[in-house]
Amino acid sequence: EILRVTGVQTCALPICLFRDSLLVFGGFDGHNRFNDLRELHLRERRWSHISAVRSTMPRSRFGHTAVIYGHSMYIFGGWDGHDTLQELFEYNVSSNMWILMPLRGTAPRARYRHTAVVCGDAMFTFGGVDKTQYRFPDLHEYNFTHRHWSKVSTTSVQPSARTFHKTVVHEGYMYILGGFDGRRLNDMYRVPLRSKSELARCQSRMADQNAGSPPVPLQQGSQRGQTGSL
Repeated sequence: EILRVTGVQTCALPICLFRDSLLVFGGFDGHNRFNDLRELHLRERRWSHISAVRSTMPRSRFGHTAVIYGHSMYIFGGWDGHDTLQELFEYNVSSNMWILMPLRGTAPRARYRHTAVVCGDAMFTFGGVDKTQYRFPDLHEYNFTHRHWSKVSTTSVQPSARTFHKTVVHEGYMYILGGFDGRRLNDMYRVPLRSKSELARCQSRMADQNAGSPPVPLQQGSQRGQTGSL
């Protein structure tokens, strides 16, 4: 089944699944970069444009990453047409607000075309490239609980610096597939991020937090305007 998408056609943008919706931010159409936030209501097959309140939107970009943790979407990095970016923004679904997070700790350098995954209570970023075309081989962790960046050292064989790769997480491991390091790659790596006991503690903590949280509204009244249907 092909789903028709209304509105601006873009590429090089991440999408996030939050409950019964897809959240899409930014992107590039070949001429322009965007900083709009859109939501696809999967059950209704309807797109809407989200206008955040009382906050400053991130600048237009593409090649950034986006992940979901708790009731928030976090975007990192990207390219704005002039420079690679080092910004980390949180979009809080409950408050419908964007928050620029301070870069505490050892944050990754500005980059785009990297990857980001969530494992336990942290986001892990790998790879990417900057405006000088320097590719990164580094792995960084952003701890959501402490709101702190750190560089991760692994004891296993380190993947080469790369872009255009893909990463997923399964049972505490990050899997890295392919990419481009000056040549097309078809290698695969498994990197340990969290032990089973650490994951269990994180899941228990998240369950306690969610139990004490009010329901998150997926509709923000006049702040979410319909832009089209599928």
